[in-house]
Amino acid sequence: MPSNNEKTEILLVDDEADIREVLEIALKDLGYDVRVAANGEQALKIFKTHSPPLVMTDIKMPSMNGIELL
Repeated sequence: MPSNNEKTEILLVDDEADIREVLEIALKDLGYDVRVAANGEQALKIFKTHSPPLVMTDIKMPSMNGIELL
């Protein structure tokens, strides 16, 4: 878990909105700063501007899968 003084940023990528929402809430409750993306293309845009140290991604997604994203 991140320290109280500094929140670790996580990029959460999943094509299913319900899963994104549940994981985002859980990670925020643990103290993380969470950015979300619905697909690989959105995730790359977020990554280029914010460079989060952690990426949590679904593997099976349309267009660009999680392995291709990583």
